[in-house]
Amino acid sequence: MKYSNKKERIEEIAEEHIENRKKEAQEGAKKVRQDFQERLETIKQIPESEIEKLAEMVVEEVLTFE
Repeated sequence: MKYSNKKERIEEIAEEHIENRKKEAQEGAKKVRQDFQERLETIKQIPESEIEKLAEMVVEEVLTFE
């Protein structure tokens, strides 16, 4: 493709660059959402009694930390 001037070519490259960054951002956001969902599912599988034990351990550590 022949360009009549450098400005047209620079504008085309800039547009391509912007589109590529948009695609990368969308893919990154999709990965973050997927990772969050996976972590949420893992957390949901933890028995409530185990969460209570962990909470008690945290409180104990906080109270004894000086």
